[in-house]
Amino acid sequence: MTKTTVLLSFAAAATIHLVLCIVATVFAHYRVKYLALAWILGICAAVLTVVGCFSESVAEGQPGVLHPAMMWMLLIGTFLQSIYTFGFSMPGFLQWERMVRYASPIIVLGVVHALFPDAWWLGLLSLLVGVGYIANIYLLPRRLAKKTPIPHYLEGYTFFMALSYAFYIYVSLHYSPILLCIFVLCFTLLNCFLVFLTLKSLAQHLPQPGLYEKNETQVDEKSEPQTTDDDFNERNLARYQVIERWMAANKSAWMDFTFNRECLCREVGLNRQLVLQCLRSQGHNNIHEYLMLYRVKELKCLIERGEITQLSECVDAGFGVVKTAKACFKKIEGVALEDFLEGHRKGGGIKAALVGIMIMLCCGGAVASSQVQQLAQQTPKGDVSQKRKMSNSAFPVQITKMGNALKIQSDHNQILPIYTQSGAFYMVMRLTKGTNFLSGLPRGRYFINNRIVSIGIESE
Repeated sequence: MTKTTVLLSFAAAATIHLVLCIVATVFAHYRVKYLALAWILGICAAVLTVVGCFSESVAEGQPGVLHPAMMWMLLIGTFLQSIYTFGFSMPGFLQWERMVRYASPIIVLGVVHALFPDAWWLGLLSLLVGVGYIANIYLLPRRLAKKTPIPHYLEGYTFFMALSYAFYIYVSLHYSPILLCIFVLCFTLLNCFLVFLTLKSLAQHLPQPGLYEKNETQVDEKSEPQTTDDDFNERNLARYQVIERWMAANKSAWMDFTFNRECLCREVGLNRQLVLQCLRSQGHNNIHEYLMLYRVKELKCLIERGEITQLSECVDAGFGVVKTAKACFKKIEGVALEDFLEGHRKGGGIKAALVGIMIMLCCGGAVASSQVQQLAQQTPKGDVSQKRKMSNSAFPVQITKMGNALKIQSDHNQILPIYTQSGAFYMVMRLTKGTNFLSGLPRGRYFINNRIVSIGIESE
């Protein structure tokens, strides 16, 4: 037998064991009990690689009966193969301290070999230790796991692995490179058998993608389609209603900025083409725009409720960055997000009005109202100068009319009282530092900071 044949045999066996080691390592992330199998296969791949480097000696050498190299291969192989069956019986038993004790016969034999390298009985002693480990390959699962059912494939594996090592002992007594390559081939096939059947049960329980039942009737490609345009539109509408119901019931899902079109298709159980088709039938351009529409509506509601007051908080509505939120809000609502935020600061509306009413009642709002009424009778229309002032804001403000709305510029956070033309207190507006907008006032004239402001009518 040539050294090339021996080299190819050991190289193929080492490669197969390396692949099996990688597969077992991946599966060990799901169940730790497969970690021992991964280690054993990796060590076997390394040993086979090292032996393949001496292919010339293996092919042409004559080691003799019970040669130390053959015996050490026997000890290493039987020790590793018995560990896996040992771990199957007692998976929590594979610890370094216990494994060292289990390997103590090999350690003692190594010390003896170092002290007496030329002893004639050393090969016989190694053979006896190897036979003990071979027996453990077959007996340990049955002795230590009496109440645990042993799979039939493991019973067959232990039997044939013990038989293969008995064949290896025959090779060490009557050395032949052909018989040694046959043993390596059998050893590799048995380990493949062990790995595939051991991991089969785990592979069957790995997470599988969800399967959704498709209720649509299958149309034979050879037959003419029987559907009409009305049926087509009804199916699109039905799919759209399914998507709408899911979006309404799973707000927390699409408010995550990582939720994209693939996630939506997976959740509703439709492929991307069907989802896009039904959305376009209802006026949407694409799936991304549909998701952005929901997020902009949610952002608008959060701002109106006062839960979002800063531009940096807009990412809480499902946007990854503020730039995306600004662009989508401007496109859908037609208003700049910054202006919308300025006009809807937290604390406005009814809450601010109630606070203002309490403040004005404490400050003598009734007296100020009577003074305003007298002042309005004495002052010509259009004259904004007042002889007697009402309650004003604590700091000056700049008021600019914009149609039926008011733009109020303030340099401080403060309260701005508003009175009707008759001098009666109407409301209070809570101003924030910067630009504020006031809209929705009924048609008429109002006193704001001793100035008459007309809403919806021409100033005389």
